[in-house]
Amino acid sequence: MEYIVKIFITISVSIIFTFQLYSANKVTLNDCYESAIKNYPTVKQIEYQKNISELKIENISSKYLPELNLFGQATYQSDVTKIVIPFPGIVIPQQDKDQYKAGISVDQLIWDGGIVSNSKEVEAAQSSATQKSIEADLYNLKKIINDIYFNILIIRIKIGQLEITKSDLFEKLNTIKVRISNGVLLQSNADIIEAEILKIQQAQDELFTNAASLINSLNILTKNSYELSDDFELPVPSYAPYPDTSRFRKEYELFSLNKTSLDALQGLNNAKYYPKLSVFGQAMYGRPGFNMFNPDFQTFYIVGIKASWNLWNWNITSRDNEALKIQKDILNTQEELFAMNLSISLQTHINEIDKLERMIEKDKQIIELRKKIVAQTSSQLDNGIITATEYVAEVNAEAFAVQSLEIHKIELVKTKVNYLTILGKM
Repeated sequence: MEYIVKIFITISVSIIFTFQLYSANKVTLNDCYESAIKNYPTVKQIEYQKNISELKIENISSKYLPELNLFGQATYQSDVTKIVIPFPGIVIPQQDKDQYKAGISVDQLIWDGGIVSNSKEVEAAQSSATQKSIEADLYNLKKIINDIYFNILIIRIKIGQLEITKSDLFEKLNTIKVRISNGVLLQSNADIIEAEILKIQQAQDELFTNAASLINSLNILTKNSYELSDDFELPVPSYAPYPDTSRFRKEYELFSLNKTSLDALQGLNNAKYYPKLSVFGQAMYGRPGFNMFNPDFQTFYIVGIKASWNLWNWNITSRDNEALKIQKDILNTQEELFAMNLSISLQTHINEIDKLERMIEKDKQIIELRKKIVAQTSSQLDNGIITATEYVAEVNAEAFAVQSLEIHKIELVKTKVNYLTILGKM
């Protein structure tokens, strides 16, 4: 009869649990990733950075557009050039001491040695590197999501296992009460089991509080309204140790972009050494004009072409390029250090996965043994051979073994997910 009641309770709990799963909202780890990334404030900076870069490149490109300037000038000078010819009747007009000039000037750059094109390359590379740096920072966000998500799964397992243990103890309590009424067992046995049930309820209350904090953190990160009753699905990661770990992380692209940026800066330094060529023109109105002997206001203009070439800049360019080369060497060492740390972390996770797989096999063996022990102690308690304290200890040992198995399964999946996250595959 007792066996039938136990089966009935187990089936009832399973039916209720299954109903809750199908009636609750389904939540996946990828759902949490997508929502968190979508609402993560830092992600918005990627679009901002793109807009800033587009504006800067537009400004750089405008250097090849004509430059127009209006100007005006009024002066009074203390003296002017005087030409006196010692012949009667010959007078050369004298310049006025007040002079006026207003006009418009046009400058058109024809060739700048590649400064504009290299400046655009520098800006594009630096902007891409900034954006990639933001994307790389999302790995930290995913690691936080992983910790929260799997801790929620573990707490749900603990709460469920405590509920099963509590049901078993309630069932045993009813049996003991019958034995007590028949004078077979002492009242203290029932008191011990009731106290254990209260301890389980305390533990469940604490777990519910911890779960509420985790759910709240997840909701803040994802801007969703998850609840503990939702069906948090255990992921099924496509885990396999990868021999080549240099293809997936965004940091490798970031290192490459930073090197491209340094190359572009070197090209810009070199371009500053090349000659520059431009045409210009000025149209003016004022007094005097180019004919200084004409005292009237007049219009006049000038057009021309000008070239400049800084033939010697005291090795500034070569020193700047040497500094850029050193910066690239630093980047290479940083990339090497990143790869080394990544390799260590991945190998640590591989070792942890192997350990958990072995522990799960041992858990299964322990559970089989614990079930036998609990069955024996249950019969012994009914017959007054052992006390309720001894029975509760064995029930808790079995519950702990079952809980350990389920937690190790979740930790195994979590470690695989973390491996793939660190690798850059998730």
